[in-house]
Amino acid sequence: MIAEAIYAGIAPELRARRHARIARLMESAGARGLPAPEREIARHYERAGERETAAGWYVRAAASAAGLHAYGDAIELATLALQFGQEAGIRREALEVRERSYGRRAERGRQRADIDELESLAGDDLRRQFDVLTRRVLLARTLGQSDEEGALIARMHGLEAALGDDARAQALVQSATFAGLRSRPTEALEPALGALALYERSGDVRGQLECLYLLVDFTANIGDLEASRAYLARMHERAGDLGDRLVEARALGVAAQAALLRAEYRSSYDLSRQALALQLATGDRDGEAASRGRLAVSGAWLGDFATALRDFELALETYASIGNTRGLALTYTNRTLLLMRLGLFDDALDSIAHSNELFAVAHEERTVVANKVNASFVSLQRGDAPQAQALALEALELAKQIGFPVFEAAALANLGNAERALGFFERAIAHMEAGIALRRAVQEPRDFVDDLADLTLAYAGAGRNPDALRTAEELLAIDGGRFAGALWPHYVRWAVAQGLGAGGQAERAAAEAARARDEMRAFAERIDDERARGAFLAVPINVAIAAQPAAKRRTIR
Repeated sequence: MIAEAIYAGIAPELRARRHARIARLMESAGARGLPAPEREIARHYERAGERETAAGWYVRAAASAAGLHAYGDAIELATLALQFGQEAGIRREALEVRERSYGRRAERGRQRADIDELESLAGDDLRRQFDVLTRRVLLARTLGQSDEEGALIARMHGLEAALGDDARAQALVQSATFAGLRSRPTEALEPALGALALYERSGDVRGQLECLYLLVDFTANIGDLEASRAYLARMHERAGDLGDRLVEARALGVAAQAALLRAEYRSSYDLSRQALALQLATGDRDGEAASRGRLAVSGAWLGDFATALRDFELALETYASIGNTRGLALTYTNRTLLLMRLGLFDDALDSIAHSNELFAVAHEERTVVANKVNASFVSLQRGDAPQAQALALEALELAKQIGFPVFEAAALANLGNAERALGFFERAIAHMEAGIALRRAVQEPRDFVDDLADLTLAYAGAGRNPDALRTAEELLAIDGGRFAGALWPHYVRWAVAQGLGAGGQAERAAAEAARARDEMRAFAERIDDERARGAFLAVPINVAIAAQPAAKRRTIR
C-alpha cells in the first residue's frame, strides 16, 4: 500500500523516464551475456509509453514461453504484443507464436482466426503465403478435413518452384503425409524420400526427422520391416542430437507405433507410456490422444481388458475435446477389435457405425476397410454368413484399391470363413490360401495364426485330412505353440485339436482340446465386467469349446 502510494505520487513523465531507463539497463545486461528478463523489459517499456518497443519484447517473451511449452503464457504475451504493436513485422511474429500455441492447446477456432490474420498480412510475399498454406494444411489435417487438406497441398506445390528447395521439401513432406493418411503408403514413399534427400543436402536435421517419422510408418505398413527398422535407427540417432522434448516424444510415439505393427505389444505399451509423460509435460494434446489410443490397443493385446477399455474412453474424450476427427475415427475402429474379442458384438457394431460416420470428413480409407472386415466378422459370429460374405467382398475390393496386402489378406480370410459356413469348402480354401500367401510375404507366421486356424478347420471340413494335420502341426511349431497374438488364442488351440483329430492323432487332439477349454476359461477370468464375460462365454465357438472334449473329423466351426 505504501509503495503503491509512493509510486502514484511520482510525476507521470518522471515515472515513464525511470521505466525506460530500467528497461535499457536490463537490455544492456542481456547484451553483456547476462539473462535478459524479456517479460520485465517489455513491462517497463509499456509503462514508459514506448508501445512498439514493448511489443517487440512481448513477442520475444512469448516465443521463449512457447519454447518452454508454457503455451498459456505464450498466448497471453503474444496478445499483449498485438495490443501494443502496430508494425506489420511485430504483429506477424506475434500471430505466428500465438497460432502455434493455440494449436498446441487445441483451440481451433482461435487458431483459424490467427491464420486468417496472417494471410491478410502476407500480401504478395510468396514465402509468407507459403507459410500460411502450411499452417492451414496442419489445421485441416487435425480436423480431418481431407479434401481441403489435399487442395491446400496442391497450392503449396504451385508456389514451391519460386521458393527453392526448402519449400519443395516442405511440400513433399505434406504430400507424403497426406498420401499416408489416405492409406496409400506405397505412393507416399517417393515424396518422403525426395524430401529426405533435400533435407540431407541442406543439413536440416528437423526436416530429416519429419521424413524419417513417415518412412518408419510407411515401410512398416507395406511389410518392409527391414527398411522400417533401418529408418527407425536413423530416426533415434538424429532425435538424440537435438535434445528437444517434443522431438523425443514424437520419436517415442513413432517407435511405439512401429512396435505395435510388429505385434510387440509390451514394447509398444512401454514406449507409449514414456511418450505420454513427455506429451503431458509439454502440453501436446494431439500427441497425448495418440499415445492413449496406443496404450489402449497394446493393453488389449496384453490381456488387460478393463484398463484398455478405460484408455480407449480417455483417447476418445481427448480426441473429441481437440476436434481431431481422424483420430476419433481410428480410435473407434481400434476399440471395435477389443469389443469383438470380448464378444460384445452389438457394442462393436455401434463403434463401427461411429467410425463410419466420421469417414465422410476424414477419408481414412484404411479405417473403412478395417470397419468392413470387422463388420464381416461380427456378422459371421451372429450367424449371418451371407452378410459376412458380402462385407468381406467389399473390404477385399477396397483393400486392393489402396494396396494394403495385410488388409487384403484379412478380407480374404473373412470371405473364406463365410464361404466355409455356407458349405463352399474348396472356394473357401482357395481364398484362405491366397490370403495366407499375402501374409507370408510381409509377416511372420505368429502374426497370422488366426488365418492358419481358419484354414485348418476348412481343410478338416472339406475332408482334406492330411492338409488339416499339416497346418495343425505348423501352428504347434509357431512360438512353441503359444498363440499370444491371436484374437482368441483358445480358438487357435481348438482348431489345432480339430486338425490333429482329422489326421488321426486322437490322443494329441484330446489334449489340445482340453488345453483350449482351459485357455478359454482363463481368458474369461480376465474379463472383469460381468456383462462382457457373459457375452464372451455365449459366443458360439466358446460354447463349442466348453462343451466338446475334442472333435474327430470334418468338424466345422
